[in-house]
Amino acid sequence: MLNNRALRATLTSYYEAIGSHEFDAIPKYFTPSMTIVTLSGSQTLTGSQEISDLYRKLWTTWSSQGISTEMGYSPDQFVVLPVQANCNLVKTQLTNYDFDGNQLQSWNCTYVMVKEGDNWLINLATSDNQASSQWQ
Repeated sequence: MLNNRALRATLTSYYEAIGSHEFDAIPKYFTPSMTIVTLSGSQTLTGSQEISDLYRKLWTTWSSQGISTEMGYSPDQFVVLPVQANCNLVKTQLTNYDFDGNQLQSWNCTYVMVKEGDNWLINLATSDNQASSQWQ
């Protein structure tokens, strides 16, 4: 149960960093090399700069589509599936909004999270978000 709280706290802080445009803070929630899989394909990124730049591009893509970085989610609804002592699969559902706060869509994210020291970090992130289908 303690792991579940720590995993949820990591993802909540990660989502808050996206929502507040703290792109340089986002890499601390990931392993140094991570993979992201979206409807536009997959990318493996290494290092803080590549990860930060990816999220800046996400913001540019969403902004051009009239989508705010504000996201709705419920940490109590995150599904945590243990894989082994230092690895968990976490499923979440997110909702995005336009700049006036109107709900646009909901989508699913799945994460492979690994424990490094005392921290749970995202190693693999997947999303079926239609708004990111043209994200480069």
